[in-house]
Amino acid sequence: MREDFKRILLIQFRPMGDVLLTTPLISLVRKHYPEAHIAFMVEPAPGQVLENNPDLDEIIYYKKKKDDIRGSLRFFRSVGAKGWDLTIDVYGTPGTAWATLFSKAPVKVGYTVRVRKYVYDRKVNHLQPDRYTSLKKLALIKAVGIEEETSDLTYVLSPEYVDYGKKYFSDNKIEIDRFTVCIAPTCKRRIRMWRMEGWAELNDRLVTDYNARIITVWGPGEEDQVDEFIAKTEHKPLIIPKTSLGEMAGIIQKCDLVISNNTGNKHIADALGLPTITICGSSSPLTWIHPDTKRRRFLHTIVPCADCGLKECFHQSCMEEITTEQIIHEMHQINELDSYFNYTNSGRD
Repeated sequence: MREDFKRILLIQFRPMGDVLLTTPLISLVRKHYPEAHIAFMVEPAPGQVLENNPDLDEIIYYKKKKDDIRGSLRFFRSVGAKGWDLTIDVYGTPGTAWATLFSKAPVKVGYTVRVRKYVYDRKVNHLQPDRYTSLKKLALIKAVGIEEETSDLTYVLSPEYVDYGKKYFSDNKIEIDRFTVCIAPTCKRRIRMWRMEGWAELNDRLVTDYNARIITVWGPGEEDQVDEFIAKTEHKPLIIPKTSLGEMAGIIQKCDLVISNNTGNKHIADALGLPTITICGSSSPLTWIHPDTKRRRFLHTIVPCADCGLKECFHQSCMEEITTEQIIHEMHQINELDSYFNYTNSGRD
C-alpha cells in the first residue's frame, strides 16, 4: 500500500550538474505523488536549473553564509515549520543532514554515511559503483516504494533564455543549416581539463574539415583558460560573453553538438537533449555519462590510475593520451550528425 505523503521536501544544495542529475528522481516522485506539494532546497546559483521544472511546486533557496552555523540552523528550523511528511536528503553532507533533521518529517530518507546516517529513518547504501549518478540517486525513492527508473534529465528554459539564444545566433550571423559545435574547454578543476593544445587543434579541425561554426562557453573565473585556448587557435571561435546560466543554456540549446570536459555544461547539454562528447579524465564514465551511448559519447583512456577521482594530479596521463582524432571518430558515431560530414576543404574522405 502506497504511503500518503502530502508534503515532500527534497534536498540537494549543489553543484549545478548534480542538481540536474537529480531531476529524474524529481519527475518520478511527481509521477507517483501527483497531488503532493513537492519542494526542493538548493543554493541559489545551482538552483537556476530548476526554475521552470514542471514537477516542483516550490524552490527553497538556501543562502549559506560562511561560518554562520547559527544562521543556517535558524533557516533549517524555519523550513521545518512548514510541516513535511517526507524528506529525502539527496546530497548526503553534514549540512543537508542537519536540514533533514530540522525538517521534522516523520519519514526521513538518506544515505548510510558516517554518523549522519542516524538522522534518517530509512537508510540507503551510498556505495553503488558503475552506475550513472542519476540512477544511483533513485535508490533513495525505492525506500518509499518507488521502484520505477528513468535517466532522462529535465531542464526547461524560460522564453527569455530561448530568445537570448536565438538573438545570439542572429547577431553572429550563424546560418540555420551550418554545423554548429559548442565546445567547453574550461574547467574549475584542472585535473578534469583536457590540454588546451588539444582543444585548439580540435577547433581548427572542425572548421577546416567540416566547415563548422564553433561557439565556446565558459564560466566565472575561467577567463584565463579561455584566453589560453584562443591564443592557440588558428581559426578563432566565437566566445560567448559573460552570461547568466540560463542565457548560456539558451545558446547551447541551438547548437548541433556539445564537446566538453566532464563539467556542468555537459549535463546542461544532456538535459536539453543534445548529442554530447565528453572527455573523461579522473572521473569514471560509468558514473557520469548518460546511458544513451548512441548520442552521448565519451573519451576515456585506460591507464593504471584511471578513475582515481582525485582533485589534483601532477601528470594527468589519462588526459594526455586523448587525441583529436579520437574525438572526431566519436563524432562520427552519432548518426544524426551524418548530414554535416559531407563537407570537405582538405581532400579528406
